[in-house]
Amino acid sequence: MSKIKNFSDSTVVKSRELINKKLEELKEYGIGCTLGNIRYDDNSFTVKLTVSILSEEGKVKPEWVINWESGDWIKHGLRENHLGQSFKFQGEWHKIVGCKSRRCKQGIIGKSMRDGKLYSFNHKQLDELTF
Repeated sequence: MSKIKNFSDSTVVKSRELINKKLEELKEYGIGCTLGNIRYDDNSFTVKLTVSILSEEGKVKPEWVINWESGDWIKHGLRENHLGQSFKFQGEWHKIVGCKSRRCKQGIIGKSMRDGKLYSFNHKQLDELTF
């Protein structure tokens, strides 16, 4: 890659690829890194970098999974066995995959069974679950 003179869509994409390659080297130390959104202008860019301890399978656990495992489901009126249960919301089926500890109102994370996207819910929105 030639020297970058200014940042554009294409140079930011290439920069992300280069950074990700270098961050892969940290896996041998049990550390996983994830780059978030990049904002840039002509001379600089900023990026959110999340560094996590890898699981035994060598994967980074999402924040909502770690929160569930640490017992944060109690704050949202759930029980431990609700993880993985399906519920219907506005005619669509979702599955509980975790929770966000700092979200008081919309702290339950559900994954759409139709498209796999993640959505936030509160316990009152979960029609089909029995609490």
